[in-house]
Amino acid sequence: MSMERYIRLIAGTFILASLALGYWASPWFFLFTAFVGANLLQSSLTKWCLMEDILGKFGLKRCDEQRPAAPRDLQDHRCETQSRISGLRRSQAKCIGDISEVM
Repeated sequence: MSMERYIRLIAGTFILASLALGYWASPWFFLFTAFVGANLLQSSLTKWCLMEDILGKFGLKRCDEQRPAAPRDLQDHRCETQSRISGLRRSQAKCIGDISEVM
């Protein structure tokens, strides 16, 4: 999972938990909801997020550092497709050779 998805997961969890605590425990927890919302707004404007720095210290790579590698299935599919294309070319060449022999 990417760091962006972890940040969304954590922010959503914080918001839902603080809303529940604000409803059942104390209305002061609604301030935490406002803090998370303000942090999301601030991070969208400044492109800096404290949670991103915290997750980076835990070893998660930032979104711009991640290179999406082709899944193994996709790589196998490419090789399989290339071999099929090579086989078709050979069979087409054989057919063309057979036709030229007949003419």
